[in-house]
Amino acid sequence: MSVTLVTTELNDALTEVLNMGMGRASGMLNELTQAHVTLHVPEVRVITPSEIDENMDELGWDNIAGVKMTFDGLFYGTAAIVFPAPSAAALADVLTEEESDDSDLDSVRVSVLTEVGNIIINGVMGTIGNFLHEPLQYAIPSFAEGDIQVVLGADQINQDAAILMARARFTVEAYMILGDILLVLEGQSLGTLLDSITESWESDVV
Repeated sequence: MSVTLVTTELNDALTEVLNMGMGRASGMLNELTQAHVTLHVPEVRVITPSEIDENMDELGWDNIAGVKMTFDGLFYGTAAIVFPAPSAAALADVLTEEESDDSDLDSVRVSVLTEVGNIIINGVMGTIGNFLHEPLQYAIPSFAEGDIQVVLGADQINQDAAILMARARFTVEAYMILGDILLVLEGQSLGTLLDSITESWESDVV
């Protein structure tokens, strides 16, 4: 399915499903950190691999930290959560209850961010799988820093892939932390996902 065929209704449905996943992730993070964490997705867009470079400056993807994992099932690809470097450092500091003026990520911060990324990705992807009654298999998450090309491994993405991008907002205690959830859907996976959501939405209405 062409990305131009993502209708307003489907965009709303995708946003709703992703927000359900973020709500699930919020609950897990609250339990893990004993901090009040809220997450929501106000915007969903679909972009192509060629648009990654075009949007790098606009989206702040030139200096980020992120966690990604591959998934497989009815649809397949790579899921990632990426943060601008200052947000990544701030999130790690809040969750480790340490303050630092250094934005560099040491092993403790990397470990915390990897765990947070794992929780968020599993919350989102698990909700999508449950909602569509389609189990997904996951690889081990990996952490990387750099620009979006490095973090996402963009050189390994097929040019016919569709990238579902959700701009996420995290509130952790009194801090507002920004991040992006990216689903790189290979082959016909975007069409499969949208068709499945449409069928599920219609069955719920009926």
